[in-house]
Amino acid sequence: MEPFALSQKLEDLAVEVHKASSQYPKSEKYGIAKETDLCVIRAAAYVAKANKVKNYREKRECIDRADDELAVLKIMLRLGNRLKYISDGRYGVIAGLVVEAGKMIGGWIKSSTLKG
Repeated sequence: MEPFALSQKLEDLAVEVHKASSQYPKSEKYGIAKETDLCVIRAAAYVAKANKVKNYREKRECIDRADDELAVLKIMLRLGNRLKYISDGRYGVIAGLVVEAGKMIGGWIKSSTLKG
């Protein structure tokens, strides 16, 4: 698993999520929109930390937390789509990026389980 590729994927995802959340109504600026943005940022932060730590248990905890953040992000994105804050087209693009990042994290989890 190439950590840089995952970091880049999460940055691309963060850009797309921010573009989408900036279109949410003003009343959601500090609610759903902010939480949606923060989910992907926290996922990227956990990946960055996992790349730095040497301890297996701490690394695995960071990877798992990044995976958890992506799970919450999926919920937030579905909510944004159902509330018609995110168009179906944009939702499809973002969902595809989430799936790709999720597969990369899943692969990292699998490979770290084999090593640990």
